[in-house]
Amino acid sequence: MKNILIKCLFAALFVGMVASCKEESPLPNGILTGINARIIFAYPDNTYFNLGDISNAALKFDLYSKNTDIDKIEYSAKYKNFASGITSAAKVVLTVPGSSVVGGKLLAASVTASDLATAFGVPGGAAGLAGGDSFSFTTKAYLTDGRTYDASNIASSIAQAPGTSSFTSAFTAYVGCASDQAPIVGKYTSIMTYTDDPADFPTPSTPQTVTITFKGPEPFRYNISEITAKAYVAFGGQAAGYPGDFFDICGVPVLLPTTTQFGTVVDWSAGPVPPFSVAKIDKATANTHIILNMFETNNQIKWTLDLVKQ
Repeated sequence: MKNILIKCLFAALFVGMVASCKEESPLPNGILTGINARIIFAYPDNTYFNLGDISNAALKFDLYSKNTDIDKIEYSAKYKNFASGITSAAKVVLTVPGSSVVGGKLLAASVTASDLATAFGVPGGAAGLAGGDSFSFTTKAYLTDGRTYDASNIASSIAQAPGTSSFTSAFTAYVGCASDQAPIVGKYTSIMTYTDDPADFPTPSTPQTVTITFKGPEPFRYNISEITAKAYVAFGGQAAGYPGDFFDICGVPVLLPTTTQFGTVVDWSAGPVPPFSVAKIDKATANTHIILNMFETNNQIKWTLDLVKQ
């Protein structure tokens, strides 16, 4: 009986010592528990704001977290107007309370185009948004003990590692339409069919072969290997010509600003007058037909590029 009591006393003392060590842990507050809040974009039709149904358009995602001490997570956004290039100041546009993260997840969290248009005072509301407009989001998490986490104090290897991030600190969503890549990508015959400088750029130009590839990260962004029909080669331009990117905005190609050694080339499809052709992406046949109107700002030269898939 005496031995049993001694063993029991020793066991009790050992347990007490372990408990005491745990209670007196020298680790700084926050080392054992930080923040885990990962976003998964699981809804393909809601990874952007659909211009074709903008009144109902929404960005949607699933949120996963192992934390049980989240007070709230705030998502702020900056609005960039594609046409003007102006970016607004950041505003909180979505708040997720910790109580809504049940069983380690919150499914189908969303923010609508109408919500964002209201927040940023877009004239006409959601209907005032245009193709190519974008919203850049950042994340800030608040824990119940007062600690906060965002990109400024989350290790980059944790916050940004593709496919493995435990904390999604930033992401961007664009206004546009779903783009069917198959009819667009491929080799094209490219001809300059009109220019307002016919003395230097006689039209129609000599046909060139160009390649269009899907580029992303936007679901409607493409690269074209040459945008000038090599018209600048005769003036000392690079022999390979000049590549550029464009958006497929619901069947209308919108060229993104492209730098050449002669000047910046920008889109001219917003309101060209005849004899410019109307910008379009026509996928009615196997030989997809694309028309791009462009403006080289330095020399004030405009031209129409006509592309037919080979």
